[in-house]
Amino acid sequence: MMDNRAVRLYGETSTPLMAGPRQNLLVIGIGNSLREDDGVGIELVRRLKDHFNASLNCLEVYEPDIVLAQEIADFDDLLIIDALVISENLPFKLVPLSAGESFVPAGGFISHVFDWSVILALSRNLFAGPGEANLLGVSASSFGLSEKLSAECAANAEEAFRYLLDYCSEVR
Repeated sequence: MMDNRAVRLYGETSTPLMAGPRQNLLVIGIGNSLREDDGVGIELVRRLKDHFNASLNCLEVYEPDIVLAQEIADFDDLLIIDALVISENLPFKLVPLSAGESFVPAGGFISHVFDWSVILALSRNLFAGPGEANLLGVSASSFGLSEKLSAECAANAEEAFRYLLDYCSEVR
């Protein structure tokens, strides 16, 4: 006997799988905290968790993966925080993400194996979610071996954190 879930996974129905009750906002911090500025997403999501006393849905992820497609589906809004090499003189940049439409930073280089557009497309097609998705890229430039952010990235992270407090208070 064939499992109904397996049938739906292989496209014999257009009904998304397991569309559960929606929650407001999921914040995902991406990065490697052992590689200087690459850990800024992790650091900021930890600070948000501390500030909101676990009332904010947060997730720390070393590398985006397609298994996140189901995890993010239950949320109305998704905010991803990651290090980003920004050509403009900005401390951070908020970029809307679209399913199936790749975001390529100014330098034309993405260090992740999976593009968020693929993960979003899978989540929306299989699990009916999430709603809005944004990337908050914090300006970063140093990716050596260290557990500390560079001085420049730490200053950018402070500005991003102030913005995130307002953003998360409004959306959640």
